[in-house]
Amino acid sequence: MVRRTGARGRSTGEGSVISFVVPAYNEDQLLGRTLCALNSAARALGEPFEVVVTDDASTDRTAEIARECGARVVSVNRRQIAATRNAGARAATGEMLIFETEMPGDFLAQFE
Repeated sequence: MVRRTGARGRSTGEGSVISFVVPAYNEDQLLGRTLCALNSAARALGEPFEVVVTDDASTDRTAEIARECGARVVSVNRRQIAATRNAGARAATGEMLIFETEMPGDFLAQFE
């Protein structure tokens, strides 16, 4: 997790947006379930949030599924995970950035 700071080096405070950044390459098999669980968990926080999926030149339905799930899609052609994450971070509007990473298969079940 990364917390951005305001122009004077201070956190911008309550009510700020949380940005979930999801780097993705050919993730159409798992992305829908992942985003549904992420949206559900984020809504339960009761804070404003956004989901940014950074689609790294996928050849499947990754971008389409992300949009269907309400995510904003940023398209890149980097094929480097760090560059893909950074592109998502640059596109995010939130003060707090949370990056999705690979998780055990049953990890998201706890949020359902």
